[in-house]
Amino acid sequence: MTTYTWTGASGADWSLAGDWSPAGGPPGIGDAAVIQSGGTVSVGEAESIDALSLAAGTQLLLSAAPFTVAGSI
Repeated sequence: MTTYTWTGASGADWSLAGDWSPAGGPPGIGDAAVIQSGGTVSVGEAESIDALSLAAGTQLLLSAAPFTVAGSI
């Protein structure tokens, strides 16, 4: 499992590889996503991941398509 950390600007699209660290994102099945800073992340297409961590503060995950977390949030 790879853990990807969100580096995109508020309002950026989940599916853009350049908005994740390490390179190679976005997270997929079996991966984990960490969103550390406040802001909005937009999910425009169906996504499935294993785990999602949101740091203290305010984050908004907007999904216009099915978004599945198989493990923990």
